[in-house]
Amino acid sequence: QITRISSTLKDLVNFARPSSAQCEALDMNALVDETLRLVAYDKRFKGISLERELAPELEPAFADKNEIQQLLLNLLFNAADAIPGEGGTVRVVTANHAPSQNSERVRKGTIQVIDDGIGIPAEHLERVFDPFFTTKSAGSGVGLGLSICQRIILANHGSIRVESESGRGTAVTICLPVPD
Repeated sequence: QITRISSTLKDLVNFARPSSAQCEALDMNALVDETLRLVAYDKRFKGISLERELAPELEPAFADKNEIQQLLLNLLFNAADAIPGEGGTVRVVTANHAPSQNSERVRKGTIQVIDDGIGIPAEHLERVFDPFFTTKSAGSGVGLGLSICQRIILANHGSIRVESESGRGTAVTICLPVPD
């Protein structure tokens, strides 16, 4: 219980702390590899296949490495928690994203974390970034993970999008600016 309380307090502090991202050119493929190595032996990933689809010649993003790694860890742990039992898959996909002609002016790099877990009911999708909103059972989370992810991505001048369907898994896409 003390470990759970400590973790909750840490999440609260991270959520409340104003962020001043230390942005630099970031090799997103290397960061994905490093982060997947960190989680590979975590008990939450027992029986779950971790797959990566890394874009060759991925342009570096302009972001804070430590914050983006924390964001990836949160997304990967959420994905693992969404897979009941063993036998599921979590994929991490990177890509270059060219700006569309009408709405975007900045080139971006994307990272997607995709799971084949239980998914998020449509009525909850609007609230996934709300602080303290969770669909997990009591004691399994306090609902700050995606709120912290959103704060991190906004501090790094990026965007985050969640797509999901009950029973069909979830895809979280983060976009980060690419320096000119």
